[in-house]
Amino acid sequence: MTPSVNWTDVMTHHATGTQSSSAYHDTVAVGKVIALSLILVVSATGNILVCYCGLRSPRMSAMNSLIVNLSIGELAITCIVIPLKIEQEIVGEYFVGGPTVCKLLEYAQSVALGSVTVTLLMISMDRLYSVFYPLSKITRRQAKYMSVFAWCYALLFANPVLYYFLGSKHQPRALLFSCDKHLVLPWKDKLYSLIQLWAIFILPIMIMTVTYFAVVSRLLKPDSANCAVSSKIGARGATPHVPVNIHRRFTSSLRSNAVPLAKRKSVVMNLIVMATFIFCYAPLAALYALETVGNPKRKSFEIFRDFACFLALGKLCANPAVYSFFDSNLRDQMCRCRRKRSAQNSPVRRQIIHPGICTQGN
Repeated sequence: MTPSVNWTDVMTHHATGTQSSSAYHDTVAVGKVIALSLILVVSATGNILVCYCGLRSPRMSAMNSLIVNLSIGELAITCIVIPLKIEQEIVGEYFVGGPTVCKLLEYAQSVALGSVTVTLLMISMDRLYSVFYPLSKITRRQAKYMSVFAWCYALLFANPVLYYFLGSKHQPRALLFSCDKHLVLPWKDKLYSLIQLWAIFILPIMIMTVTYFAVVSRLLKPDSANCAVSSKIGARGATPHVPVNIHRRFTSSLRSNAVPLAKRKSVVMNLIVMATFIFCYAPLAALYALETVGNPKRKSFEIFRDFACFLALGKLCANPAVYSFFDSNLRDQMCRCRRKRSAQNSPVRRQIIHPGICTQGN
């Protein structure tokens, strides 16, 4: 005799499990929205401060100009990606503007990420030039050209028209979000997505790694310029007829092969920025390549991808803190802007400097 099944208990248990699963997903969605909102506020505030203080700095160097350009790119990623992520968590899909606007924002996100990567490469080139050629420097005009090149490079290799011209039928997927993430792409579209990832992310990072390896090797190199300079001076038989202070400063710098402390701190700062960028974006890039090639649909893969995406977005909050810690000029400019704003809002200052403002209404 077979035991009877109580279908009422089974349905009740199934309904209870569904409600608990729905409550869990709602709680996770609320936590994601809160975390994304915090990242949005912190990243936007920090990068706006870096841009404002960098542009108003009286001693605007080439590297500071590149740092401002880097902050503009990160601010663009913040304003494009995070609101779409919040919309996805609240609504479930990207509905604002329809699929056409979503595709445009996906392209803009790829351009902003490419500009950030290439700007980091330009900063590494600036540090390489300053360490290997200490008596010359990159000018602000050259830094502007480098910034324009970073955006033009990203605009070219992230442009879907290029891939349509090569034979692709769909726009290459963006790294941080995708409008059609469940769409199965043909092999040619997958190949072009990987080419875009290589062009705007992997290739600049490879060149950047080689550049900083050369810079660090030069900084850690023992004093090998002393013998070369002394042999040259001995062969000539006399020192050049230049003013004493200039001659002493330049020849002592060459003989000791010493890089100034400010340049060393700048190299360390940019090395930390590059290392954190690779650490935060490398897992997302690896999952992107795996998703493009294999198209996995496991639940664990979605969890890992969400974690990698939050790690990459959290990187947007780190750079302003690193800049303010290492760059004393930027830190002083931030403090000066804060003191100036507080002084302008002070009623004592208004009464002393602008007495008419306080007595105008009487």
